[in-house]
Amino acid sequence: MSQTPKCKGPNEKAEHCHKVQHDDENQYDPTYSGNQNGVSGTGEELKNTLVKIVSQLEIISKTLHVLEQRVTMNEDCVVNVVNFFK
Repeated sequence: MSQTPKCKGPNEKAEHCHKVQHDDENQYDPTYSGNQNGVSGTGEELKNTLVKIVSQLEIISKTLHVLEQRVTMNEDCVVNVVNFFK
């Protein structure tokens, strides 16, 4: 059974796993879009994505509202307990 040599790290001559590529043509550009208008995909896909985002934001908003109600109830109960022991 053959074994691969142990990696010595990027400071050693370990070209098998630390080879640096300086070829700019093969670099990934996250801002690149095939049609170069800033958004890839169809308008319908974008619409569906935005509808999902709005739906998720509405759920977050409702959850925060319920949380705020519960915190307020808890604060009121603490005030009542403190007033009871005064």
